[in-house]
Amino acid sequence: MNIHQLINLDMGEAVDWLISNSNDYALVPRTPTEDMCEAFHDAQDEWENGGIESPDHQWSAMINSHENGGSV
Repeated sequence: MNIHQLINLDMGEAVDWLISNSNDYALVPRTPTEDMCEAFHDAQDEWENGGIESPDHQWSAMINSHENGGSV
């Protein structure tokens, strides 16, 4: 699903889709915010220092930063 497909849904269908997929998707800016970039660099440092094994750690940090009140 992309934003254009979501916009083209009937309002009820769009709300239903958003509710049923709220744990699987995040609406984030196309260009990362300053907070998201900072979260990436912090996560990258953790990964480089061997503290984290997941290759998705940086991406997760960016999404979490945005969802938890990061800059818009």
